[in-house]
Amino acid sequence: MSVLKRGANEPVHEFQTRRRQQAAHLFETTDLSIAEIARRIGVTRKYVSKWHTAWEQGSDRFLTAEQSGGQSRLTDEQKQLIAQKITQGAVVAGYDQDLWTQKRIAALILKETGINYHPNFIRVLMASMQISYQKPALRPRERNEEKRAHFTDVTFPEVKKGHSKAEQP
Repeated sequence: MSVLKRGANEPVHEFQTRRRQQAAHLFETTDLSIAEIARRIGVTRKYVSKWHTAWEQGSDRFLTAEQSGGQSRLTDEQKQLIAQKITQGAVVAGYDQDLWTQKRIAALILKETGINYHPNFIRVLMASMQISYQKPALRPRERNEEKRAHFTDVTFPEVKKGHSKAEQP
């Protein structure tokens, strides 16, 4: 039997609850040691021992893990609205590029709901909504594609050839 693994989109508290329930199942159906149960579900013996003590006392409070972190300030309806606006595109929302960044999403949330999210926490919110933001590629505004292409195709090969000739005996 392999160690329990967390699913890609499975919230942490749901995974922890699943492990606790698996431990309770093993308490009921096997005579495995605490150490073996801990190994199978991927936690320390200390946790399994605490769960086993609670299980022996008839408590089932240990079976459900609490969700860590704060609750989202957005309601489900507000999240759906934000997801809909993001799906429509950044151009429809008034931006010149069809690109969603953390700052733009934070501004959209503030405009649509009046709730102020710091851009650093948008990633977590978007992950909970199963949406990814797009990070803009950093590129100089003054970049000249013709000069860059000329350097890559002509100047650099000449410099490279000249450099290799100078090194040859």
